[in-house]
Amino acid sequence: MIDRISPTIRNEPVTRIQPRPRANADAHITASRGCESSSAKRRSTKAARLVSSLRIGAVALRQERASVTIDSPQAVADLCVEMRFFDREVLRVVLLNAKQKLIDVATVSQGSVNESLAHPREVFKPASVISAYSFIMVHNL
Repeated sequence: MIDRISPTIRNEPVTRIQPRPRANADAHITASRGCESSSAKRRSTKAARLVSSLRIGAVALRQERASVTIDSPQAVADLCVEMRFFDREVLRVVLLNAKQKLIDVATVSQGSVNESLAHPREVFKPASVISAYSFIMVHNL
């Protein structure tokens, strides 16, 4: 059985099949590089603008979230308002510093439609890694 699987065990050379080179392969590649249309250039610049605007928005959101003080249950509800639209049970941890300023919102567990299982070490891990002063556990219904 070993002889049929690997001919190199019997000290026979392995023959490799080399692909045949295509005659017009290089000509096709060079021709397609030089023929970029203006609509393709416009699409790539629009895509670059879109990506850069999304990055700027993410930075602005991050800066806005950093200045949020969590001092009431309503502030936590406003922070996690998007969780009500999830189709699965999600358990998150809101991490705070000593002045009750938001550090991060970490997703601990994503479950099924009606339950989410999380071990206590998974809940405490984001708080200990980031060295948060306090945390709030949040889940959707």
